[in-house]
Amino acid sequence: MRKPVAIITAFLMCTFLFACGAGGQSAAGTDAGSGSDTAAPEGSSAAESSALPVSGRQGESVRFVVLGDSIAHGYGLADIEGDRFSSVLASKLRGNFESVAAVNYGIDGLTGIGLCEKLRAGEFTQGLQGADYVLVSIGGNNILQGLSMLEGVSELLSADGLGTLFSDYSKLLLGAEAPAKDDPTIKRLEELISGANAVFDGSDYKALIDKACDDLNTELREIYSLVKGIAPGAKVAVQTVYSPYKGMNITLPLVEPSLALGSYSDAAVSALNREILGAAECGYDVVDVYTAFDESSETLTNAGLNLVSGMMLDPHPNIAGHRLIAELYYQYITEE
Repeated sequence: MRKPVAIITAFLMCTFLFACGAGGQSAAGTDAGSGSDTAAPEGSSAAESSALPVSGRQGESVRFVVLGDSIAHGYGLADIEGDRFSSVLASKLRGNFESVAAVNYGIDGLTGIGLCEKLRAGEFTQGLQGADYVLVSIGGNNILQGLSMLEGVSELLSADGLGTLFSDYSKLLLGAEAPAKDDPTIKRLEELISGANAVFDGSDYKALIDKACDDLNTELREIYSLVKGIAPGAKVAVQTVYSPYKGMNITLPLVEPSLALGSYSDAAVSALNREILGAAECGYDVVDVYTAFDESSETLTNAGLNLVSGMMLDPHPNIAGHRLIAELYYQYITEE
């Protein structure tokens, strides 16, 4: 989200599973390498590539392909093709390999079944052929897609004035006079938070999480099988999902209900990660992004809450987050 928004709109539209994004945009091409000739799918933008002979494992080369959602794509970064984790990883690997080729097929909004369909259709075949490593970021959109179908969510999304509600609330608190408890802005916030709690505590939401997780387990196994069918020599790694709203259980002055945003987020993410770990028995490796983010003291996503600048619930990684993901993959590739 790019400006102050109401709690529910940001939570549902951007939402806690970071794999969302602006909707279907992709950036496929080479982030770095030695003249990689991967063709970008129709409608995508090919990143520029560069090749620099370096010291390290002289005579060796490495080729990796990134598949997945808006985290893979680099959604929200000012310089997507320069700062996303695949580009950072390619730069780091130049110190270890004579040549590095990187291909990024990240697509905003991509679900597990969407990735399966694209692999079946052969959209990534050219880039995957000959890959040494295939790195996968997927899962969050499995939950996001079902949220708008839950009863009560459409009312929250269509309510009047959501774009300015939190801004009005901030002005009330920062004003010269103490706001009244029955102020219309405060009452509306209470209604929205109460509605959100009802949705996320409800049985329909639990059923959505259960189905999304069951689907992801099946989809990950198919993704692995399809990738290995195209690139039999590649090692495949799937990253766990981080919790973007760590510690963001929101309690607002004068507003009676609180919103356990961090708790809702972590519960959903943990459920997805159990499936990622469970499906790994089919043969892929797991890169534990969740634990690395959880243990870090840095701000790693675009999310934040400030009465002056507003509520920012964009769950995507910032530059520091992408650098941390790149470091985890760097260790995975170089420490074998």
